[in-house]
Amino acid sequence: MHVLNAKGATLSRIGLALIAVMVIMSLSGPAVNASEVNILDKRSPNAELDAEQSITFTWIIYNNGTDTVAVKTGLYTTDSGGLTIDVENDFVTLDANGSAFVSATFTASRDAQTRNAVFLVNFTTTNLANMNDVHVTTKEIDLRIVSIWGVNAGQNKILGIWDNNLPAPLNTNEGAFIVTALIWIAIGLLFYFVLDPAVKLATAKTKTELDDIMLRILRMPIFLYIVLIGMVGSLEILVLSPDVVNQIETWYHVLLIGISAWMIYKIYDEVVLFYAKRYASKTETEFDDVLVPVLEKLGMILIPFVALMLIFEIFGYDVTVLLAGAGFLGIVVGYAAQSTLANFFAGIQLLVSRPFNVGDKLLMENGDFMEVKRIGLRATEMLDTTNNQLIIIPNDNLANNKIINAFAPDKELTVTVVVGVAYGSDIEKVKRLMVDAFNETPNSVKNKVPVIRLSEFADSSINMKIFIPIDDANAKWKAASDFREILYQKFKQSSVEIPFPQHVVYIKNDKKE
Repeated sequence: MHVLNAKGATLSRIGLALIAVMVIMSLSGPAVNASEVNILDKRSPNAELDAEQSITFTWIIYNNGTDTVAVKTGLYTTDSGGLTIDVENDFVTLDANGSAFVSATFTASRDAQTRNAVFLVNFTTTNLANMNDVHVTTKEIDLRIVSIWGVNAGQNKILGIWDNNLPAPLNTNEGAFIVTALIWIAIGLLFYFVLDPAVKLATAKTKTELDDIMLRILRMPIFLYIVLIGMVGSLEILVLSPDVVNQIETWYHVLLIGISAWMIYKIYDEVVLFYAKRYASKTETEFDDVLVPVLEKLGMILIPFVALMLIFEIFGYDVTVLLAGAGFLGIVVGYAAQSTLANFFAGIQLLVSRPFNVGDKLLMENGDFMEVKRIGLRATEMLDTTNNQLIIIPNDNLANNKIINAFAPDKELTVTVVVGVAYGSDIEKVKRLMVDAFNETPNSVKNKVPVIRLSEFADSSINMKIFIPIDDANAKWKAASDFREILYQKFKQSSVEIPFPQHVVYIKNDKKE
């Protein structure tokens, strides 16, 4: 790999021709027949190269002779300013009927100026069977180099199109720049005050609000885009130094990123979240009501963060290092706040899987009966129906403990009531009275038959247990109370004795009279 990277003054084609003649004369000797080595261009030698871009020229060398030859490639120019030239495969050895490729890659730097440059490529062929047999073939490359400002830089044209025929002092490049900049500002104001209201008037007749919202959001960014792009584009009229160009381009991209980030956030906030909130208000689930505020906060963080990373990259910072640092910081914060994160993800799980809804009655693992009031991302609010107290329970506890939802799969619930009757009572009669009391209980499910079991022979009573299906879990305590009151009256009417504990004390007198 041969690399040439030099800067020299621009000379005329005559100077290049003299250099070529001197090189050929220095290598003069008995020549090999020119037809024995053919050099073919793979692309046109006339090309255009933009700043910060590359272009490659390739030649095919073919040995038609019977002897082995060596071909040395050299590139000569007097105008390589702002260019890097890499010649690949610059020395090759070819057997009879052999071939090889030689390429030269031209790369223009950011500070390359607009001009035409001529390059001479000399292919020096040496017959290895006779070292005095040397032949030089010269190829010419005509390269049009275009600066970062384009081909119109410094040409004193208004808008880069029309010649500046204005009177002094506006007949200079600076005058053309001022006039061009004012034209772009006028175009921006025309859009802002004329075209935008006209479009708004047309969209006012539509039924949807989306077009009105988008017009309100995009009006200012589009105006700023027009003025900014037009102003920076107008700078090509001036002949500025590379350092100034780099500074202008850097801050130009920073402003573009800032305007774009602001526009994206406004669209996200006023369009995406607006319709998300509207949709959430129409649904019965809590998931979307909780998710929308989360998405709102994520947008407030992620959009500025991405914009900041892009700006850091413009200023030359290694974004991967910054992201790695942010990732490490995230691990540290996550470890420190693992309980909070555990509750957060448990809240997401509860909202997605929906094991219970707001208003459901839950039987907790400790026996408490709770009503769900609100499901949040960190904790769930529940009402202790017995004590009428609002209790905040972390979502992680709910996700990792056994919970019975009295409202799933429906609101029906089975209430257990224990009834004691005296020894000697007619058990079948007691069962019939219990069934009659069940049928008269307001919240009992009439199309179901309660299950009655003799559960225990207690000290003073025979205990009967009845399982009462009711239609509303909210009436759990009321249904049990109503059943007991009705059953008590039936026992009383049917002379069924309800025993109570009694203690008999015998006093033994051993005293002799």
